[in-house]
Amino acid sequence: MQAQRTNFDEVEKEIDNEFHKLDKTPTGMGSPWWTKEVKNAVGRIAEQRGYSVYASGMGGEWLYDLICLEYEDEYLKGIPLVLESEWSRDSVDADFQKLVVARADHRIMVLEVSDKKKKEVIERLLQHVQKCRHSTIGDRYLFACWSEKERVFNCSVYVVEG
Repeated sequence: MQAQRTNFDEVEKEIDNEFHKLDKTPTGMGSPWWTKEVKNAVGRIAEQRGYSVYASGMGGEWLYDLICLEYEDEYLKGIPLVLESEWSRDSVDADFQKLVVARADHRIMVLEVSDKKKKEVIERLLQHVQKCRHSTIGDRYLFACWSEKERVFNCSVYVVEG
């Protein structure tokens, strides 16, 4: 299976717009601040859609840095979105692997990477998708890459194809 770059769907457009509101944030904020702001941005979108949001500081962390659950009465109906954020280059692969096994409509990986290395890093991460036998046609991955030098988020979406 291959993952191909594709256009944003409605949810991904909203996430991209929210992340761009964080562009040009002053330097020196530190990874705990960034993680909180990223989770707050995605959490607002999820709550507007009526999802239950779980993350550290938002109802308690459950499996992922952020997970959105959709309930029908007391029964879990679906997992619209999961998010992992990793600001340390050494741990990105381990966190991304958690997204590969997620059965969610949207998988979001937030990371810091220079524009020069972005393509290489995304291609390496997509190898996890291609090698995992549980990857399914239609799986969506949004990469939200923070460029410290340019002080902007660059988001791209990939979908698994047959």
